[in-house]
Amino acid sequence: MSNNLRKLSKDLRSYAKRCKDVKYTSGLLLTFLLTGMLSLSTTSVTNRSIEQQRQSINNSISDMKQSFRRAKSENNKLLKNANLELIQLMEQGDQVVKSYWSSWQFGVNYYYNSWNGVYKGRGDKAEKYPYEGLFTRSSDLFVRTAIVGEDTYDSLISDGDITSATTRYRELRSKLSSTTGLPVFSYGLASTKAEYTEPLKIEINASVNPKIITKIAPTVNISPTAPNVILPVTISLGTPSAPGGFTPTIIQLPTQPGAPQVTIPEDFTPPKITFIGSGFGQGQAISMPRSNIIIQNYNTYNTDSLVRITTGASGTTWSGGTITAVTSPNGTNYNVTPGAYQLTPGSTSSLLNAFINDLRDRNAIIDGDYAMTDLGGGNTTKIFLSHNPAGVGNPGYDGLNTAGERKTEFRGTLELNGITVPNNSNVLVGVEHQLWNNGAHASSYSVFENKGTILLASGNNIIGIMIDDESNTQPGNLPHKTLNTGKIIINSKNSIGIDFGRYNNNNLKVEVSIGNIEVNGESNYGLRMDNVNSNDYYDKGLKITSGLDSSGAPTKITVGGKNNVGVSITKFLSSVANSNPIANISNLNIEVTGENVVGFLRNEEYSSNNVNDMLLNASTMGTFSFGTSAKNSVLIRSDKYGIKIEKDISSTQGSTGNIFAQATKSGKIINVAKLYSTLSNFTGLLSSGTSTASVENSGTIEIIGSGNNNVGIGVLGNTTGTNSGIIKVLGSGNNKAGIYNEGTFTISNGSNIEVSGSTSTVAYNEGNMNIAGTVTLKGTNGTTGIYSDGGTVTSTSGNSLFINLDDSASLTSKGVGTYIKGGANVDIKGAQITVKEGSGGVVSTGAGSKIDLSGGRIDYSGEGYAAYSDGVGTINLTNANIFLSGKAIGTEIDLTPGASSPVNLNGATITMMSNDATVVNLKNANGLLSSTLNGIGGSLGITIIDGSSSSGTTYDQYKIATADGGDMTINSDMNKYATADTGGTTPADDDGYFYSRRFLGQRLDLTVGTGVTVTSSTDTTYATTYFNNQISGLEMNSSSLATSNTEAQINLLANSTVIADRTNAGSGATGLFINYGTVKTDTTSKILVETLGNTVNDKGIGIFAVNGSVVNNEGTVEVAGNDAFGLLGMTYRVDPTSGVKTNEFGGKTGEGTITLNNKGTIDLSSGTNNVGIYGINNNNVPGSLNSSNVIINNSGTIKVGDKSVTAAPVGIYTNSGNVTNSGDIEVGKEGAGIYTESGNVTVTGGTITIGEGSTALSMNLSPTGVTNYIYS
Repeated sequence: MSNNLRKLSKDLRSYAKRCKDVKYTSGLLLTFLLTGMLSLSTTSVTNRSIEQQRQSINNSISDMKQSFRRAKSENNKLLKNANLELIQLMEQGDQVVKSYWSSWQFGVNYYYNSWNGVYKGRGDKAEKYPYEGLFTRSSDLFVRTAIVGEDTYDSLISDGDITSATTRYRELRSKLSSTTGLPVFSYGLASTKAEYTEPLKIEINASVNPKIITKIAPTVNISPTAPNVILPVTISLGTPSAPGGFTPTIIQLPTQPGAPQVTIPEDFTPPKITFIGSGFGQGQAISMPRSNIIIQNYNTYNTDSLVRITTGASGTTWSGGTITAVTSPNGTNYNVTPGAYQLTPGSTSSLLNAFINDLRDRNAIIDGDYAMTDLGGGNTTKIFLSHNPAGVGNPGYDGLNTAGERKTEFRGTLELNGITVPNNSNVLVGVEHQLWNNGAHASSYSVFENKGTILLASGNNIIGIMIDDESNTQPGNLPHKTLNTGKIIINSKNSIGIDFGRYNNNNLKVEVSIGNIEVNGESNYGLRMDNVNSNDYYDKGLKITSGLDSSGAPTKITVGGKNNVGVSITKFLSSVANSNPIANISNLNIEVTGENVVGFLRNEEYSSNNVNDMLLNASTMGTFSFGTSAKNSVLIRSDKYGIKIEKDISSTQGSTGNIFAQATKSGKIINVAKLYSTLSNFTGLLSSGTSTASVENSGTIEIIGSGNNNVGIGVLGNTTGTNSGIIKVLGSGNNKAGIYNEGTFTISNGSNIEVSGSTSTVAYNEGNMNIAGTVTLKGTNGTTGIYSDGGTVTSTSGNSLFINLDDSASLTSKGVGTYIKGGANVDIKGAQITVKEGSGGVVSTGAGSKIDLSGGRIDYSGEGYAAYSDGVGTINLTNANIFLSGKAIGTEIDLTPGASSPVNLNGATITMMSNDATVVNLKNANGLLSSTLNGIGGSLGITIIDGSSSSGTTYDQYKIATADGGDMTINSDMNKYATADTGGTTPADDDGYFYSRRFLGQRLDLTVGTGVTVTSSTDTTYATTYFNNQISGLEMNSSSLATSNTEAQINLLANSTVIADRTNAGSGATGLFINYGTVKTDTTSKILVETLGNTVNDKGIGIFAVNGSVVNNEGTVEVAGNDAFGLLGMTYRVDPTSGVKTNEFGGKTGEGTITLNNKGTIDLSSGTNNVGIYGINNNNVPGSLNSSNVIINNSGTIKVGDKSVTAAPVGIYTNSGNVTNSGDIEVGKEGAGIYTESGNVTVTGGTITIGEGSTALSMNLSPTGVTNYIYS
């Protein structure tokens, strides 16, 4: 770089010498370097400016030098690093670097592998490559602590593990390999030879010589006797069962029936199509005008390929194929030479009337493929083919000049595409059949037959075939015919398959064969009869039928798509105005397959010319049905005036939400036929919309199947409904209703309504329901008879209203005769209600709710109430007759001071048809006293009759009163099993009889007063007759209304005594029984079982507690007899027939546990094989037992006797529980103080006294149990 600068500076200096105006300076050099140009200035430069320029240049040069030095230093560093990396890379192995220029290289390489599986490498030794793993220490303590070099060192080596880290072992392996050829095992390069170091010898000399003492061992001639070890006794203890099959009596409250979850079909609005097509005056010539008509009046037409026609405000264009038209000899006027003519692609600016015009008196055939599109604008009606053989019988421009049939057939395919946005003016018509004939020839008529396919492909405002008229047809003339033996397919919107248009206001005389029409797309009609022209427009010979296709098979309108209509009628007259308005329709076939579609519609804009009911009977109807994909659709619908169904309809196909017939707006549906369906979520008849819409059924509606949400008749909003026929909504589904009413419904004489299924209702009401005449409402499998949520139900039927429910075949689903809520007012005086195994007879809930069943009858069998109120709703049963069977309860009375009974029983008669039935249940039963309890029966104001069966059995063991919740005190001595309620020898007998035979309390706080004795002593005969052969001192159960186990209690106060005794042979008695409650006994109280000195029976129980109960015994429990129990607890109750009753009251807090606390005395010493406290853990819901579910605490005294032949006596036993003992336990021979199979035992004090062959603590005898003992 410096050489270049010098050379450049030298050249500039030479140049300056040759040019006198140039003076060389450093600035000149720098300027040239930067710009490549010379900067000249005047030579008169001051010294000061020259000096400033010189300093500036020097500073720039200095900066450039420093920058060059830094760049050079950094480059040197990078070169050194790159050089080092290159050297290292080359040193890593043999490298072959190909030169930059073209070259050839040749090489030969050869390897001879004799490594024998061991890598040696060049010059390597095997010791360098040791065992590749982890060396392990020897597990032999002697080998690990051996001193290298000792004589015994080699003999310690016995390890054969190749991973051994023992030095000597690896040396021996190395030596062995040298003689045997086996692989060498060493540490590799590290030497395994141990250098022996001679131990340092240190000589120690004691400075003191100790004295040597010699002792002679004494001779001992004692031979101790070996102790005699006695093995513990084998304990055999069976799991006890509930004594005598103890089955507590529990009151079941009626459950609220589920309101029918009816899914009402969507109430959609059918499409309103307002456009109307019109005709025009055709020409007679045989020609191709190519203007408002493109081609006309030839005999035959055909195409060589698809002809596309586009028409609109700017004219018409046809492209694609060529049309060949043929004419034959053709009359006198406008004649053309016979032959074939061709229409090639072209266009016209004229506004189109029709692409093909067909007017002349002859037969014609149109074949070929066409596609026509309406761009909008131009003439309001654009037609592909206009057919009107006006010259029939007219010699002026006829082709045959004879009277008779003139027929035009379309055999090709026609695709129609309408305007993109619907309006009320533009109409694209496939075929216009314009009616006219010569009055001189009565036998002359025209026929148009579609044998091809007309496809309404896309767009809006399209008509497949339109029928209108040019002039009045003479009454005596034969009718014209419009036949569709081919197919019309609608895929567009706001379009019509076959329609009646408006040309001239004349009546129609035409026979229409509808044929096969497929209605797809949206907002379309298959066939429309609009309200056009005069009132008699359709009334002079018009006939409509479905007809046959070209093969002779029946045809139909298939209504698919969405929001479509099969047939819409806005005006129609029969030949006689006062009869059936649609009498001229015959054999109409409709299949509904779409969503939100209607098969047959009486349109809301129907003319007032004939308001009579349309009769769908065997004449007018063919087959109406649903297809497999039908959803939320209706077969028959009236939006104005009536439709009467007189022909049976059956439907076994379809999706959900479909309806046989619907009335909406101001329409009416009347059914006198049989409507049968096997579908789900289906409705027979439905009224919706305004108050004038109504449905009536005097026929049969039968909906049978496995589906849910089926409804016989639904009345929505303010509409009305009437039934005097048969309604059956059966099958295995749920959430059904025979009648679903929100408006006004009348159930008239002859009505027979039957419903089956859970959460279903025969008659569901939210509006106004009236019942008159002989009416039967029947329900099974969980169905409720009448369910009224608000609204009113008024019956004038008296005892001719029958509500019959039978739930005997259903174990879980239970119904109610009549259930009301929400302020409903139900007046069914004199009604006959029979409920078999249901949830209840009549139920009234909610403020303002009223049921009046005065003078009526309730025959109820079940485990609920014949008449139940939540305390707010009321029931009037004045002078009613009530029959109670099974475990039924008549009604409930609130004992709250000042509370009025919501159930009026004045003058009522209750006939008891079961010994398990109860007259009344007492609500808020606080402050009950045993001495006054028997007065309840007389305060009810009712007559109670002992019923009898047909076989002569008398039912006299029923309960007069039950109580669920409250408190009661036994305030005087009571002989619980006294056998008479009147004329007893003592008040104790009277009180005891009513308590045991006529009263049942549950969830009560029961207290035995101070010094009171309750004696429960009877024989087996009496116990079997009335108490399931169970004898118990006192019994208390909780209920499903409980929130904790403190609501059900038995308390024994000071000096109170409970005696339980079976006076003859049988199972031992039970002192106290508690189910999900608590027991507390005073220190001076006593429970005496089988101690009265008569026959002493085995298996007696002092206190029996189950299912979350807590026992706190501080008194004396004495049980005589063998195989007895002082305190017996089970985490769950065991039913003698059904087994463990898990969560009997709904899984409340504490259910599935048991706590047994004893601070008093449990004395079972008089018998054998007894157990003081027995805790059974049968709560294995999680899959295994949890010992914390059984808690046993003893700080009192437990005495049990000896063992007999089989079982052993035990002070405390549990199969799985936690036991704490600080009290005294006395056990006789061959027993155990505490015996557990699993759990925890803590002994903190007390004395366990055992007899011969007994064991104080016996643990873990179960092969799977684990018991932990703690001694303090």
